Amino acid sequence: TDLGKYAFDSSGLTSFTMPHAITSVNEGLFRSCSRLRTIILHDSVTTIGKYAFGGCEFRAFEIPTSVIEIDDYAFIGCSLTSITIPNSVERMGDGVFKGCPYLDSVVIGNSIQHIGDQVFRVSGIKHVTFADNSRLTTIGNGAFEKGQKLESIKIPSSVKYINDNAFKDCFILHEVELGDSIVNIGRQAFRQCQALETFILPNTVTSIGDYSFYNCTALTDFKTNDNLESIGGNAFAKCSSLKYFRISDKVQEIQYNLFYNCTALQEIVVGKGVNKIWKWVFDECSALENLIMLTTVPPTFEAYSSPSGLTTSTVIYVPNDSIYAQTPKWNELTLKSTYSKSDI
Repeated sequence: TDLGKYAFDSSGLTSFTMPHAITSVNEGLFRSCSRLRTIILHDSVTTIGKYAFGGCEFRAFEIPTSVIEIDDYAFIGCSLTSITIPNSVERMGDGVFKGCPYLDSVVIGNSIQHIGDQVFRVSGIKHVTFADNSRLTTIGNGAFEKGQKLESIKIPSSVKYINDNAFKDCFILHEVELGDSIVNIGRQAFRQCQALETFILPNTVTSIGDYSFYNCTALTDFKTNDNLESIGGNAFAKCSSLKYFRISDKVQEIQYNLFYNCTALQEIVVGKGVNKIWKWVFDECSALENLIMLTTVPPTFEAYSSPSGLTTSTVIYVPNDSIYAQTPKWNELTLKSTYSKSDI
C-alpha cells in the first residue's frame, strides 16, 4: 500500500490516521493542508519525506519511535509549538523545521549525528534539549540562524563542528556552553549574537572562522585557549565591549580587520608564533593602551602606509633583545623594551 507524492497537497483534510501498512510518509503528502489539525502515524512508519507536512497548521505532532529518517523541509513553515525527535531517528535533513514561528521547545534524540543546514532557521525556538548520550558531531550551516527567541544552549560534548552561520543573528542568545570535543567554529557562527557576554573556548578548538563573533556588542570576556591555530578575518570586529584578548602561540597570522572597531579593547597579547599582521587589524581601537608582543622577531605588516591601524598612543611592549626598534613601521610606534627572551 502506498500513498503517492503530494496526494493530499493543499486539500481540505482536517484529520487523518495513517493505515498500518504505510511505512513512508511520501514527499509532499500533506503539504499545505492548512486545515489539518490531527494526524496519527503508527509504528510502521520509518521515513518522513521531503515537504511531507510543509505549511500545515497543526500545533501538536508525535513522531513514532519507528521513524529513522526525516527528510529535507518535512515540517517547514508548520505551526508546531513543540516537538520530540525520538532516539530512533538517525538522520534529520536540511530545513526540517525552518520557519516554524511557534516552535518553542525541541528535544533532539541521541542517534542523530548531524543536524542539517537551516533545520531551525527563522523559527520561534527557545528551548533546545539534547538527549543523554548524544552522538551528535555536527551542527549544520545556519541550523539555528535568526532564532530570535533562543536565549541559551548547551551543546553536547560529542559535537566537533559548529558550521557556518549556525547561530548567526540569534540576538538574545546570552549563554552558550560548549562540549570538550569542538574542533572548529565556522564562519559567522555567532555573528551578531548581541546578548552574548562571556564565551569560553574549549582547549580542543583549533580554528575560528571569518566573522565568527562579528558585532557581538555585549561580548566582554572571551577566554581563548593555547591550541588555537587560526582566527579568521573580522572574527571580533565591532565587539565594542571586549576589553582583553590573548592570541595563542600557535597562530601565525593576525587576519584582516580582526579587532576593527573594538572601541573598549585595552590590551592584546600577541603569541610567539605570529609572523604577519594583515591590514586594518587594530583600526578604530581607540582605547587600546597595551600591545604585548611575545615574539622576538617583529611580524611583517601588509604593505600599507599605516601599520594595521596602530598609533603612537598604544604602548607596544617588546623583548629587550629584539629588533623592533630597527624594523621599519615598528620603529614609528611607541615601543617599550621590558623583558628578555628568557622571560617568555
